[in-house]
Amino acid sequence: MAIPILGGLRGKTWPWKLEDLDHKGTVIEGHFAPENLTLNAGSTFGETTGLNRLNPVIQFLHGNGRQFSFDALIFARDTTKKIEEALEGILKLTERAPDLKRPPVCRFSVGHVEALNDLVVVSSVGGIRIAELRIDGSLRSFEARINLIRYVPFSVEEQPRTSAESPAPSTRYVKTLDNDMFEQVAQREYGDPLKGVIIKAENPGVGDTLEAGETLKILPADHPTVRARVAPSSIALGNGKTQRKDLFTARGETRYLYGV
Repeated sequence: MAIPILGGLRGKTWPWKLEDLDHKGTVIEGHFAPENLTLNAGSTFGETTGLNRLNPVIQFLHGNGRQFSFDALIFARDTTKKIEEALEGILKLTERAPDLKRPPVCRFSVGHVEALNDLVVVSSVGGIRIAELRIDGSLRSFEARINLIRYVPFSVEEQPRTSAESPAPSTRYVKTLDNDMFEQVAQREYGDPLKGVIIKAENPGVGDTLEAGETLKILPADHPTVRARVAPSSIALGNGKTQRKDLFTARGETRYLYGV
């Protein structure tokens, strides 16, 4: 890793800092400016098309969290300095804290660029390279790639309620995941796997077996069709008896060739 000599000669560098906001007093600070600092931001869009359409319909699905990545160098300035705690501190920021039931939220800061000073969580620390150990077995220095995701607080109570003044969201489109079933999509979208039959009915051109990356039309949750109760299906067993099971269980269980 190159040391920012020019900034040092001018008397000023902008070292990075991670402050654990959940555990006051826990601050990890680099000795130099972050190397190869990158910032990624964007949104995810769904795309579908129809017969004789020149251009596809683009549907906004969701925003993606801003991501920061940089190379960090931590070293012992003299023989009396120990940096093992700094390494352990960085690693702990990626772990679930027992008192929080989640990793801690941090404040990342470097310089005076507003976009680079934000609330974050440490998503990963990789490529840790340990320099030669000192004669007493302690760390002389280490380098690591630190990856951060911008943290935006969320509260269900703060979300706008649907009312006459606030119309219901319009129909949208989602992409399927690996090994998805209609019931799994319904569970994610509506919290009810039984409503998978509604999603299937709204997408007649899609087969029973979903492929990863397929686009599905999704009705808003307060649409009358979605709000209507979907009864569990009746599954005939091999001994002639009928047992009521929900669709999600029926499709996911083992199927037998002979009666039970």
